[in-house]
Amino acid sequence: MHPMLNIAIRAARSAGNIIMRYANRVDTLEVTSKARNDFVTDVDKMAEKEIISILRRSFPSHGILGRGKWV
Repeated sequence: MHPMLNIAIRAARSAGNIIMRYANRVDTLEVTSKARNDFVTDVDKMAEKEIISILRRSFPSHGILGRGKWV
């Protein structure tokens, strides 16, 4: 497998682990509205932050588009 794909899979699995920790506690999540019918939770933000962190360690010069903005 291509090394970049391995890193992407690692990032996705790590974010998935964060999401799964909260899967049984959805009633406790704070949900905010980004736009009409477009919502985000703190878990979404944590998962995105984890993905960006893993990608940045391996590819510090790459641009990353997250939640509609460059990070």
